[in-house]
Amino acid sequence: MIFDQAGNLYGTTTGGGNLNDCGGRAGCGTVFQPTPNSDGSWTETVLHHFTGGKDGADPAAGLIFEQAGNLYGTTTGGGNLNYCNASGCGVVFKLEPNSKGGWTEIVLHGVHRPCGSLHNCRKIGITLRRKSRITCLESIGARSGFHPHG
Repeated sequence: MIFDQAGNLYGTTTGGGNLNDCGGRAGCGTVFQPTPNSDGSWTETVLHHFTGGKDGADPAAGLIFEQAGNLYGTTTGGGNLNYCNASGCGVVFKLEPNSKGGWTEIVLHGVHRPCGSLHNCRKIGITLRRKSRITCLESIGARSGFHPHG
């Protein structure tokens, strides 16, 4: 879970969302925002549900925010379904607020092989560096990176 600058909370689930996605199992996961109610309960708003296709599946690492208000994260499945036993090796994604009050997902990078550069970041996480460069935390002390804008 992560807070934005206004104190709003955001998180991910590895299952849930549309139960018809991901071959009929418990969904492909979501990015959500819980909002506290005056009675002490919480209301969950799903910002994005993953389909298991090109948009990814099963976000397992935490989210990060950038100053512009965009969320970034990774998934452990989906993306290019020609890899990782036809279930995809995951994606690095960006969610940005849209003019309709919702969020739009943009896939920044697809993981194309089950080991090596950018593969482990799908479970461990990513960080943002200068000039929007995304760094993958592959393991404790190891990292690789890419710039999503070329």
